[in-house]
Amino acid sequence: FVELSPYCGNVDFSANISVDAADGVWIVNNHVVSESYNRAGYNFNTGQYEIADVVKGEITDSITKNGTFPTGEKVQMQVKVRENANGETVTLYVNGEEILSKVTEFQSRGRVGVLLSVGSATLDDVVFRRDAKPIVGQTDNTNASGMTLDLIENYETGQVYMANSGSANVTSDGGKTWE
Repeated sequence: FVELSPYCGNVDFSANISVDAADGVWIVNNHVVSESYNRAGYNFNTGQYEIADVVKGEITDSITKNGTFPTGEKVQMQVKVRENANGETVTLYVNGEEILSKVTEFQSRGRVGVLLSVGSATLDDVVFRRDAKPIVGQTDNTNASGMTLDLIENYETGQVYMANSGSANVTSDGGKTWE
């Protein structure tokens, strides 16, 4: 498993992947935050592309599409995660073609990476874009009501806000005071 830095918000991850042999290859997001994450990729055992929600190692919800994934060739895989009112939408693209899209209730906080099950592969041309991230060294804060919430910094606006708070509180001092 290869994973990149934490993120929150919208994210794009793509890589050229050449699989020699494997049980599956997936781009995983929301990893490490909890035992819940989702993965989008190809399951060689079933011969299907899939986007699956995984909790404690078990698939709890998934969508699939029959297809083939060539071995020994470079395949460009991309996953786009977009926040929406119901959670987030995860979309899988292969060689620029949209394969599957799924709305999941998972929060978009965690790490993104590539998971290869029982096999070998090479990666190149890895691209990772995110629009917001947890504040380094200060990933949670206790608000006035005593609730612990993640602090999120938005790259585009420069604002820091409390994730999952349901409010638009903003801080200019790293979460010590809120407006």
